[in-house]
Amino acid sequence: MAGARPRGLRGWTAQVRRRAAARVRGEQDVAGLVREGLRLGRDVYVARGLYLDPGFAWLIEIGDETTLGPNVTILTHDATPKLRTGHSAIAAVRIGARVFIGAGAILLPGVTVGDDAIVGAGSVVRRDVAPGTVVFGNPAEEQGSTASHTERHATRLAGRPRYTEAALASPEARARALADLEEGPGYVG
Repeated sequence: MAGARPRGLRGWTAQVRRRAAARVRGEQDVAGLVREGLRLGRDVYVARGLYLDPGFAWLIEIGDETTLGPNVTILTHDATPKLRTGHSAIAAVRIGARVFIGAGAILLPGVTVGDDAIVGAGSVVRRDVAPGTVVFGNPAEEQGSTASHTERHATRLAGRPRYTEAALASPEARARALADLEEGPGYVG
């Protein structure tokens, strides 16, 4: 449970060590940001390298069952006017439920990403993303619907190799999978 206090000195020491190691790796303390107002839904997956605007994490809302890939950046402030006006602009960022944000994507202040949307890796999201849509690019543009994306993969899944992570544990199994994947992508589940 996020923010739960471990029992006893050993638990506390282990928690301090984990947090210190995360800081050394450059990772943010998501539990600490939640205590400062970050609104985080249930069953949210956060990969390494996530950057949430630390001074304004209270402006970020992330819905249930959302996945944030490695090195995703969510900004809630824009400091470009500060030099000339003495002020930075701030705006909330809202991410709906069951959203997938790909590796290295950047969400700019004021953006809302609707439920069931997919944001492709490396995208720069400057405008709202409608529910159930797929966007990618810089700037991120709509490329289709989540339903058509899912249908395309379900169709491919029928004719392509499928693996479990356990089945890919040995070097021999990986070599066979690598040969299978010469003809196109496979799937792991």
